[in-house]
Amino acid sequence: MSQGGAVIKRGLGLIFFGGAPPATDIPTESLNLLRREFSYWYPLTLRVSGKDLIPNHLTYFVYNHVAIWPTPARTEGQTESLLSGEYCRWPEGIRGNGHLLLNSEKMSKSTGNFLTLRQSIERFSAD
Repeated sequence: MSQGGAVIKRGLGLIFFGGAPPATDIPTESLNLLRREFSYWYPLTLRVSGKDLIPNHLTYFVYNHVAIWPTPARTEGQTESLLSGEYCRWPEGIRGNGHLLLNSEKMSKSTGNFLTLRQSIERFSAD
């Protein structure tokens, strides 16, 4: 790994896992700002995607999160959830949507049989 790659890896360690600021040329204030921003958005509350993406995108989404943030080991007498640890950032929920149908066919930009949001509201109302 190049020296620059090692510096970035140490910085990412702080951003993703916390702890003491590493010895890098990256200003500590910048690393702390990135850590706060990351901590605000993670763990994800909900990831929503189409059902056709479950076998690939959503599966690897789960694999990547488990690989980066393994479940903290349960210690004797531990009562809180395994997913509540400081270093665990697994998504709290994943939802797969079905397909909207238009004229009995799946709506798709590639087939051109879709309605824009404005067209849908005009045709069916916002309710």
